Amino acid sequence: MFATIRKVTNLEQKFKNLGNVAKKAKAFTLNDIVRAPGSGTSADLIAHQQGVCRLDGKGDFIISGCVKNTSFTSNDRPYFYVIKDFKGSKAVEKNDYYQIKNEDNPLCTDDVNKDDHRRFTHPGGIQVAENILAVGLEDYKDTEATVNNDRSFLRFYDISNEYNITEIKTWAWGRVDQETMTASAIGITKSTRYGQWILAIRGKDHLEILSTPQNAAIGGTKFGTIGIFGTGALSTRLKNFQGINLFWSDDDKLYLIGGPDGGSNDDILFLYELQYTLYPGANYINSITNARYVDRVHFYRSGSGPRFEYGVGVYVNQNNQFEVYSIEMHVIDNKIRCNVWNEDAF
Repeated sequence: MFATIRKVTNLEQKFKNLGNVAKKAKAFTLNDIVRAPGSGTSADLIAHQQGVCRLDGKGDFIISGCVKNTSFTSNDRPYFYVIKDFKGSKAVEKNDYYQIKNEDNPLCTDDVNKDDHRRFTHPGGIQVAENILAVGLEDYKDTEATVNNDRSFLRFYDISNEYNITEIKTWAWGRVDQETMTASAIGITKSTRYGQWILAIRGKDHLEILSTPQNAAIGGTKFGTIGIFGTGALSTRLKNFQGINLFWSDDDKLYLIGGPDGGSNDDILFLYELQYTLYPGANYINSITNARYVDRVHFYRSGSGPRFEYGVGVYVNQNNQFEVYSIEMHVIDNKIRCNVWNEDAF
């Protein structure tokens, strides 16, 4: 499975053009999905789906989801669904889902119980770049009503072969001990010009941008912070996004599309240019200096279709056009209801 990193011609205009289809949502379903153990049903607000990423290939998706996992003896784990041709793939040990087993890779310091697999059960917004899936995992408090803001896991998976998904453990790490260390959404991309992998992580009331050094091998080098920006209510400020997607323009500018804003029920996507500087005397990105607000588009559902709150993702197709997707909270009757905004998506 793969998501091609395409450079978008006239990216800012292409985003603005989404306003022409923002009221033309197309409803469709993903079918024949066997629910992951511990996944929510009906109106469950804790164990729900959170991230969606469209991949190359018609009807191919990755969808992340949360569990409650309140028992030490439970086999429930956070997960992501592997969808092929609009159906559950049965590719992961004959299942439709891959379970994220935190005990396989305990990453946190001693103030977090590494043996307690009930921790870090909430994957957030996701993105796939080439064959790499990036997942941020939140840790809910024992009441299951609020998140521990001082910790999260960052996990990465090679999904090139859906029958043999492997974790890139040398890239994974735990973020602990600071009150801003949530990971509610994560975006990932790679610069074909500068040879760097870049992450955008939404923490508590801020967005952090990280990068590998130039031409780093997959899993070979850790990410380092190259920019941090606060979020806020002002119209041009970054928001507390539940979904983050990173894209390149054809003139090598880096952009972030995020949504929803975390403060309302409006299904809005926001576009920012992440303006960067190059390392002095070298040809790789040194820092992100500004998150320039560009535009926003308000989308409208098809009937009672799913809101952005429980999964929104953006994809660039082979025609160099954006496609926008939303998913509902749960698998119901072996289906996930979806909306897509782009007349030529399928």
